[in-house]
Formats: sequence, C-alpha cells, structure tokens
Amino acid sequence: MRVVRLLLLLGLLKNVGSVLVPELKSWSEDRYIQCVHCMDYDRSHISLFGCKPRRPILCNGNACFMRFHKEFERPSVMYTSGCLNLTLAEMETIAHAQKHSNETGNKNGSLLCEIAEKSDTCICSNMDKCNFINLSPDFSEYNRTPLLKNVKIDEINHMKMFLPHEYRRLTTYRQYQQQSTIRTSHFWLIPMFAFPIITFFNR
Repeated sequence: MRVVRLLLLLGLLKNVGSVLVPELKSWSEDRYIQCVHCMDYDRSHISLFGCKPRRPILCNGNACFMRFHKEFERPSVMYTSGCLNLTLAEMETIAHAQKHSNETGNKNGSLLCEIAEKSDTCICSNMDKCNFINLSPDFSEYNRTPLLKNVKIDEINHMKMFLPHEYRRLTTYRQYQQQSTIRTSHFWLIPMFAFPIITFFNR
C-alpha cells in the first residue's frame, strides 16, 4: 500500500509542470511532440518562403514555437517556427510572469503569445504540428508582459540549415564590421605614439 501511495505521489510531482501554464496543459519535460521547422526570409537578392508546404520539415521537442518579425523597413528573417526543449525552471519563470501580469489570458487557449516591439512569439504543446502556420487555434495574447524573455529560441540554426550561403555571407560581413570598428577605435592612438617617435628622430 505504501508503494502505491509513493508511486501516486511521484506521479503527481512529475505532472506539476503540466499545470503551471494553462495554455500548455499537456506539457511535460519528457513528453515529445513533432513541430514544424521552417523559415520565411526575404532580402533584395534572395527570398525563401518555406512555411506553407504540404509536407513541412518536422523536428521533435517538448514544445513548439513560432515567431513573426516586424522589421519591415529592411525585411530579412520574416518568420520562423521550430522545436523547443523547455525546462521546468523555464516553465516556472513563464508561470510566475503570467501570474503577476495585469493582463488576462484565454482559458481555452492552446497557444501562448508574447507581443513585443520587434517580434511576436508563440509557444504550444497540445499536439503534433501545433505551430503550423495554417492553423487557427484559440490563443492567449500578452502585449505588456515579457513572458518568454528567458526562453532561448535559436534562429541561427534555421539560417544554417535553409540558407547556408547567406549565413556565411552575413557572418563574414559582421566580422568585417567588427574589425573595422576595432581599427577605427585605435586610430586615435597613432598621433600619441607618432609624436615622440618623430621628436626622437629629429634630435
């Protein structure tokens, strides 16, 4: 009898994370689902719109995400979706922010969304491919609460996978910019060292 009670207690503790965030009721660290893994990218010289195929690329995680970027002045990465492996600590952080927010979510929502200045980010865990762009589930929207600021979403992997040549081009360009900045920042030192050297040779 004690063994049964212990197992029941362990089961309850194991499922604590699943009720932390109402929109992610089915979430658990060791429960994996399939998520759509895609990217829409648009610049003057290259475009990729890969998020509406009939057979999307899939990945596995304990939650799915989708992120829409708002940088319309210079469009580049417009939209990404993929997998997350959220920890219990991350879920507790989300739950804490949600609990202390002045905004109210949708109790029937299965998509939790943070609306920020430069991007909108949503996460879900209720079913396979819950982040498919063509779906229209009920969702909770938070405009003034940074619920997902501690959730690491690595969009660099999308660039490496879908646009490797563009990734290398941008990486090279950033390195060049950094080197130029370093050279410029040290340029003011030249007169400091040049003056004593010139004085020495003019003696």
